[in-house]
This record gives sequence, structure tokens and C-alpha cells, in this order.
Amino acid sequence: MNFRVFKVLWMALCFFMLPQPLAHAADLSITITADSTGGIAGNLNTVGGAYCPTATTPGCDISSTDNRVRTHDFIRYFANVSVGPAGDNVTLTMSLTAGLVIEQIPGSCDPFASTLTGDGSAAAPMMLECGLGNQASASFFVPIDARVLGTVPNEAKLGVVSASIDGPMSTAVTAPAINDIDVTATPRIDLHKRLHSEVTNTRDGVLGLELSYQVWVGLLDNTGVDPLLGNELVTGDINFVDDITSVSPNAYVYQCTTLATSGVLPYSPFNPAIPEASVLDAGSISCDNVGITATGSVNVTISGADLSFEQIPTHVKTGVTVESRVPDFKTASYGVVRVFVPLSDVTAAGGSLSTTNRFRDLVVTSITNQQNYNGDGEDESNNAHTRNLVNRGVAFSHTYRCYHPSLPAPPWCLGAWTLPPTNASSVGSGDGLIEPEQTFAVYTFYRNRTFFDETYADVCSVFDERYYEPVKYDANDSSRCHGT
Repeated sequence: MNFRVFKVLWMALCFFMLPQPLAHAADLSITITADSTGGIAGNLNTVGGAYCPTATTPGCDISSTDNRVRTHDFIRYFANVSVGPAGDNVTLTMSLTAGLVIEQIPGSCDPFASTLTGDGSAAAPMMLECGLGNQASASFFVPIDARVLGTVPNEAKLGVVSASIDGPMSTAVTAPAINDIDVTATPRIDLHKRLHSEVTNTRDGVLGLELSYQVWVGLLDNTGVDPLLGNELVTGDINFVDDITSVSPNAYVYQCTTLATSGVLPYSPFNPAIPEASVLDAGSISCDNVGITATGSVNVTISGADLSFEQIPTHVKTGVTVESRVPDFKTASYGVVRVFVPLSDVTAAGGSLSTTNRFRDLVVTSITNQQNYNGDGEDESNNAHTRNLVNRGVAFSHTYRCYHPSLPAPPWCLGAWTLPPTNASSVGSGDGLIEPEQTFAVYTFYRNRTFFDETYADVCSVFDERYYEPVKYDANDSSRCHGT
């Protein structure tokens, strides 16, 4: 073997077997701070009035820099990250207490190297893994918005269970846990009454009208501050009184129903195919008394409704907006109360009866046993509906017109067919002059303006045959009048 060739091979072998130098681990550091504790999802509250008489009233938050946050609002955390000169492909991991959710991957994170897991419940708390990519000699912060669920009770503590920064070449560093944000919440449930339908019917042999009233259950949004912010969850029954004492002397409640099949109400339970027209669960509605003895006032209960407001419909089944039905309102549940008004009550009032149906005395208790609106109760201005029931009887009319619209205009009519014939002063006066062989039209009609259908009516016109000859003809059915 050639010695020089051997030497070259040996040197090459030695070269490729030399060990590579080890990469230096990057120096990492992380701290977590709460930059903002509210006012992100909507306006903060102001002190004054019954809504927030003091800064510490449950459900109220007047500062974004204190340790107080409302339900459904956000806490904005800053993860302050530092990576040393050696650099590394770093990942931020953060775990939150139950009751907080991160709804989207923060913009500072690589969406292809980041994940969100959990739903914010005690069984599956929220965890963020945020891929920050290759970093070296860098100091920066990652803003992370965490929303407070509507199921969190008043005075609960929320925060970050753990946070760490790590990389394949580096040693993980953990930030101290922080759990110092207090939740503030109180129930703010409101009722809204709306007429559902008015139909005539006979009950137990009595003629009358059936008035159906919708009850919408939700949050009244008319203060400039989203009522969802700071609302506390109600899981028990919703109780109120349907006061029909001002409907009529003998009116009574004959049915209470959820009427979930109605197209003018949202879907219940939740319809995942049409979420914008769904509540989570409207529950069921019942009355303590129905029938002919259910006069005066009736106690109404809605049970099993989901009042977390994690799903709020914007439309009803038909596609009409909720705003057009119940303005300034966030809906979670609904039901229908039906009232029967005997026709004799309308007749006794002279044929015109003003009726007012009112919901009152709403009672709800939150998960921390707080009363509605801190005990002040709801605004009842949208709890009543007034309707005039007028039994107008029947109407009859007999008028003279220039000609019938289905026939050609005669030469002596110089205007529309609706004008009086010749020089008559009005269509109903019966005066004016007419010459032989001239024609004109007589309009006689009968109108039923009662609440009930009629199956038979006689309508007559009287002519003096010495001067007039009725002309029989078949009119076009598409005209305004037809017949003979």
C-alpha cells in the first residue's frame, strides 16, 4: 500500500470523526402582569344612580387598572419575555384558572405552532401554547386577552395558574402564579312583554277573544353599558306575576306554553345549523292556575332556562331581527301566556274595551343568592301591553258613481269612475240631474267589523222602477266590483 495514500485517508477519517461543539443554551426569563382588568369588551361603569351607586357595588367596574373585573369582560395579561444572545426556538405556555377563556391565539404567536386547549371549565381549564419562533437577544411582551365566563360567581378569584418559556436548547423558566383578580357580578334579568296574537274563539260555549302575550327573558340594554358585563348567572326558577286585573272583569289565563314551534320566536334548544336564531335552552313555562278561575293575577314560573348568555340570538326563526321584536334586549328565554276575554265584557263596555296586561314582581336569585339588580328589581317599563278591543258591529254603504270601472266611460263622465254622476254634490247625496238613457253605477256594500265570522247577510238596494231600470251584466272578476 502506498504510504502517502494511507496517510491521506487516515487524516480524512480523523477529520470527520472530530466531535461538533455543543450549542449554548439561551438565557430565558418570563414575568406575567395584568395590564388591564376590564373595559375591553365594553364601557366601564360610572358611579351614580341606582345601577352603580358605589364603586364597589356588585356587577360594577369603574377602572381598568384595579384588581376588579366583571363577568363577560376581559383581563389583558402581558407575558414579558427575554431571550439571551445564544437564541432558541422558544415556546410560551400559559395555564389559566377555571372561568377564564382565551378565545383566539394571540397575534404575537405563530398560528401554525400554537394551540389552545380547554373550555375554561374546572374539568378542562384553558391552556395556551404559543410558538414564538427563533429569538435571540430579544426582549418583548406578548398580550393575551382572557374573557371571564358568565358562569363565574361574584367575588371569585381568577388568574394565571402557571406560565413558562422553553426551547429545545434551553432550560424552561417558570413565572410565579398570580391569582389576584376579583370577579364582580350581580343578576340583571329583565322581562319584556309583547302581543303574540289576537283571535276569536268560543270557550265553554262563551264567545270571546284569545289574547296571547309573549314574555321575553333577558337583559335590558339601554344604559350605554352592556348589561352582560357584570351579570351574574341565575340557575334557579324565574318567578313573576301576570296581572290581568286591567284586562277585563272576567278575563282569565287559559294556557302557559313555551311555544317553541312558533316562527316568530328563536329556536330552543340550540340549533347548531342556525346559531344566530337560537337560544341555548328556553326552559319551560308554567302557571299556578289556568282556566275560568284564573282571573286577577296568576303566578308564572320559567324553569330550566339557560341564562348564561353564552349564546344570544340576533334573529328569530323567520329571519326577522330580534331587535325589531324586542328593542335593546339580549334574549336567553321566552314563553307565551294566553288570556281569554269574553265578548260580553267588550259589550258591557259599550263595544270598546281598553285592556292592559302587565308582568310584575319578578323574582330571581343568582348563584351567590343575590337578588335581581342588587335587590332594586327590574325596570318594568316594558312589562305591559295595552290593546283596545273594539266591537264595531257591521257597516253599510250605498253610493252613486259616475260609471262602473269594468265598463267604458260614458261621454258625460269627465273624470274618474269614482266621481259622482253628472252634477251630484257627492257620491252619497242622491242629488244632481240626469237625462234619459244616461247610466250610472250604484255601489252597495256590507262590511262585517265584529270579532266573529258571519255566514249570512242580506244586502238590498231599492229602485223606483218608474224612473230607473237596473241593467244586468257580468263584470270582470278582476275589477274592484263584480256581480249583477
